[in-house]
Amino acid sequence: MTRYHATASGRKAFTEEEETERDAEEAQVIKEQEEWEAGASDRAKAEVRAERDSRLASTDWTASSDLKMSDEMKAYRQALRDVPAQEKFPEVTWPEFTALPLAPVEETTEETTEESE
Repeated sequence: MTRYHATASGRKAFTEEEETERDAEEAQVIKEQEEWEAGASDRAKAEVRAERDSRLASTDWTASSDLKMSDEMKAYRQALRDVPAQEKFPEVTWPEFTALPLAPVEETTEETTEESE
């Protein structure tokens, strides 16, 4: 199929050199589109992992050594780490967390001794 330039004096057919150059440009565009489409799954997986990492990071404070993480929080964090193992990954079902993040603190009683004089 012949390509044409639009000029003030009407249509002018591409030269053989221009046709070859345009064919190469179109081939490059097609190649780039195919590469982009082929990477769609990898991009989707990376987006899900980034979201998972963000959700984990928002709960990192519960892992502080001076706090006691609740069992529910431990299970939630593990479920987040397991997100990439879901069967339809990168289409995932996000785990939900509605419990308290920290375990109840067990109060300890310290016995005080009085020194007698």
